[in-house]
Amino acid sequence: MKNRAFFISSLLKTTLLLLVISCANQNSSTISSDSTKLNKSENKEAQQCICMLIYDPVCSEGKTYGNACEAKCQGVKKYTKGACSL
Repeated sequence: MKNRAFFISSLLKTTLLLLVISCANQNSSTISSDSTKLNKSENKEAQQCICMLIYDPVCSEGKTYGNACEAKCQGVKKYTKGACSL
């Protein structure tokens, strides 16, 4: 019974250690006001925005975006609250 408890304890410690090491090796990220941009390279095309899945539409130049974060990730600088009128 002690051998089994020791084995399980060792396995959990090893798993935790590997998890900590793998998380420490992740790229650092920069945070903008409404979105998180993961810097995978200096090239803007390689950046990825992560936005909350909350529908709060905004309108810019006749196009409706799901929320302000999504609009900003598409490079939109100015927008109005609410969906665009048809």
